[in-house]
Amino acid sequence: EGKFRVPLTPGKKRSAKLDHKIRQNSKQKILVMAHVHPGQVHHVRKEFDATMRKTLFLPDHTFAIWADEQTRKDLENHDQVKWLGHMRPEWKHSPRIFRDAEKNSHPVRKDIDVHHFAISVVAGNAPEIAEQWSVEFKANFHAATDETILVHLTLPRARNVLGRVREDERVHWIELRTAIKFHNFGGAEAAQAGRSAPQPTKIWDMGIDGSNEVVHIHDSGIDKFHCMFSDTNASPLQDCTDCDMSNFYRIN
Repeated sequence: EGKFRVPLTPGKKRSAKLDHKIRQNSKQKILVMAHVHPGQVHHVRKEFDATMRKTLFLPDHTFAIWADEQTRKDLENHDQVKWLGHMRPEWKHSPRIFRDAEKNSHPVRKDIDVHHFAISVVAGNAPEIAEQWSVEFKANFHAATDETILVHLTLPRARNVLGRVREDERVHWIELRTAIKFHNFGGAEAAQAGRSAPQPTKIWDMGIDGSNEVVHIHDSGIDKFHCMFSDTNASPLQDCTDCDMSNFYRIN
């Protein structure tokens, strides 16, 4: 299965792990990874998820979907789908998530510092899932949107609780929300003359400090599979309606 290195079941387009999950209960919904031909991932996503909110894009040619028995069959029979695999729990967050949380903690308080985590779930179910988890794990899970749940946990609790949360088939992704730290003065000194210079803020010292200036920075992100890069007939003056990267480049 490409970078995931999971063997496929002989004669089928699905992995042995997915086969095992299906044999356990063929009627249950399972979080499935669909790997498609290059350049087709968002077209196939839209066929199975018109709103692009119930699936998760996994660069470059894969998406995750909470699929019932019929959806799995339709995906397996789709001519643009190369293989189907089970979205393993350990793939639902960065392998560094707990290490990064520990790194953000005070050395003396690393077991009591509270960290913020965001959990992406099947769209529309977040409030219901948050309520269930709050009771089950005795923690304050809060639905920020229909598809995002927030929770504050100490590192020892996070290892235990999130290790169990990721087993839920409705979970797409878990990420650490790091606190924003401002380093304006250090950055300003480094940009003007260097932090070790005799006069590190020499431009500010001349009265040039950006007062009454308005600066706008807009970063929309680039989808390399956007039709502007693949369709020679696409007009640069018209929005592309086929390449909605709603989970990554959403504009509200």
